[in-house]
Amino acid sequence: VDEQSSISGVQGALTKYCKGCNPIPGDKIVGYVSRGRGIIIHRTDCESLLALGKSRLVKVDWNMNKVSDSSFVSSIDILAKESAQIYVEITNAFSELNVKIISLNTSTNKSGEFLIKIGMLVKDKNQLQQIKNKISSLSSVYEVK
Repeated sequence: VDEQSSISGVQGALTKYCKGCNPIPGDKIVGYVSRGRGIIIHRTDCESLLALGKSRLVKVDWNMNKVSDSSFVSSIDILAKESAQIYVEITNAFSELNVKIISLNTSTNKSGEFLIKIGMLVKDKNQLQQIKNKISSLSSVYEVK
């Protein structure tokens, strides 16, 4: 186990996380040995893995001694009723769970509903599920993915 990395099984190698699937502790993961960029960590269900050569995949896992000190990029998509208070409700939910928002993008669909994509920093899959549950419980929210 490499004590310096949140990933075990890649001692001494540069590791990066796939920006497409944003793996977080609790997700099943695999490493892809890239040319010149080190090992890219993907969720095992990442769609971009289908296009990659299986011969370059390596077995990796979370180094649980290190992930507790780290935050990981994740995101959720919210479908909500148009409401003046929706942003206050959402940011309050994040604040209550001590989850940092790093990006927020909003658009409106043809029905006038808000489509909100929020990027955040989470500790693990459990914290991500907590924020999804909290946001889902808001009266103006139809769906959280």
